[in-house]
Amino acid sequence: MERLKTEKSLVAIADARKARLVFVSEEPSSTSTDYAVDAIVTLKDEVLEGRRVRRMEWNKLRGSDIPQKSYLFSLTDARFNVFLPWHEQPSAEHKRKVFRPLKNPSGYYSTGSRDLDAFLRGGLRRGQRIVLELGRYIGSEWQMPLTTSLACNFILNGGCCLSIPAAGINPEMIKEARRG
Repeated sequence: MERLKTEKSLVAIADARKARLVFVSEEPSSTSTDYAVDAIVTLKDEVLEGRRVRRMEWNKLRGSDIPQKSYLFSLTDARFNVFLPWHEQPSAEHKRKVFRPLKNPSGYYSTGSRDLDAFLRGGLRRGQRIVLELGRYIGSEWQMPLTTSLACNFILNGGCCLSIPAAGINPEMIKEARRG
């Protein structure tokens, strides 16, 4: 009962001063405070395929749609950092550049990225296949920059390309992603 009085008092003070207030609770069940606050998130620390994954899930956001149910986050350098979806507009410091194709080395196809070609020890070997596996926590568009670079470099080197989109991707979404 004392906790409820304290929480209500804090909410009243915050409202009066038009301040923002964050309650941190380790109580998994709903409380009466849940009805007074503007947003509720659940922070999860999970292991996925042997890797630590931190996810923030939106449970409530008063007066607004929740466009994406969960986001990845980190606590690097004791700071809470949320990773936004890849299609967010780049900041002003990132300038667009004209794509410059990389020539295909003998016996290989370049990916269009010097770093990726170096990692693959020359690029993609002729006849090599790549399978990109999507999991439960991986969005269907994460591979777009990679496949775009591969396709552009291949076409600009005189090749041709066929790309089959992931399930749920329609032509308008592809056109919008390419327009960027």
